Amino acid sequence: MSPWIDGYRLKSSVSDAIDTYVFAEMSRQRIPGVALGIYKNGSIVLAKGYGKANIELNVPMTADSVLQSGSVGKSFTATAIMMLVERGNVNLDDSISDYFPEGPDSWQAIKIANLLSHTSGLAAYDNPELQVTDGPFDITVGASFTG
Repeated sequence: MSPWIDGYRLKSSVSDAIDTYVFAEMSRQRIPGVALGIYKNGSIVLAKGYGKANIELNVPMTADSVLQSGSVGKSFTATAIMMLVERGNVNLDDSISDYFPEGPDSWQAIKIANLLSHTSGLAAYDNPELQVTDGPFDITVGASFTG
């Protein structure tokens, strides 16, 4: 049995210690807000917001706050892809069309390695001009993606 967790809830002394630590680090590093999640075996043992989600509008941070992640996800995505490469599930020389067969023919020459090194030639997906029916990023919702 864990000295910190009682079932699937943190013991109050541990929760208090986490609060103290988070607030101290927020103060020391001048961090306006933090959303924290602690999980055990896929279950949430602590989900809590600290400080402000938006200083200008004085919006408190909560466990449910929606945050901009910037480019942080790129590192996680690249790491996950490389883990699949190590396991032999993905090859860096595979065409992205192998995984997105519904994509346009122009994607056939684009390799997984191109996506990871930002050399695919694909424009930013968030460009409204590209988000049009039958455009390069118009993939049917609910379509089956195989690879």
